[in-house]
This record gives sequence, C-alpha cells and structure tokens, in this order.
Amino acid sequence: MATIGKNLDRDVAKNKISADDKAATLQRITPDHGSGSTRRLRSGDEAATEKFEIKSQIFRDLDTACRPEVILASNTSSISITKLGALTQRRTKSSHALLQSVAV
Repeated sequence: MATIGKNLDRDVAKNKISADDKAATLQRITPDHGSGSTRRLRSGDEAATEKFEIKSQIFRDLDTACRPEVILASNTSSISITKLGALTQRRTKSSHALLQSVAV
C-alpha cells in the first residue's frame, strides 16, 4: 500500500489526479494478507516484478484462493501469459492486463 500511495502522490504532484482522487483510490483497495478476502474477488490482478518465480507463485496462490470463476490477470511484459496461465486450473480464464484486462 505504501508503494501505491507514493505512486499516487507522484500523480498528485504532477496534477494528474487530485488529493481526493488519491484518497478515493486508496479506499477502494483492500490488501489481502491471508485473511480469506480473496473469496470475494471478481478478478485477481498481479503486478509483481518481472521474475517468473515470483509471478508463478502469485498465480498459484491466487488460483488456490480464488473462486473458479475469477479471472486472473498479469501486467507482465516479458513473461508468457500462457505459461503463467498453465500453472493454474483456469487455463482459459487468464488475461494480460494492459490499460484494461484483455482476455487471452
């Protein structure tokens, strides 16, 4: 959350968003630290560093924690989304997040 806050602060400083927009954005984010809130997700969006080992573990964890109908998405630019999707039980429901999630 701290990194997201810093990124939003940068946008506020550049007048891209208002301080109210930043606050509203942060209020819409609920981090999950193993609390089980993933059961309520409609999509699981991963935005970790470009390391296959890290992204693959996140995809495996999301696959286990999320309901079967949840679509998993990644912002990867260098790792095959097909490779990440193959690690899950929902191979036809993975997506690559660009400006908005696009089904693969």
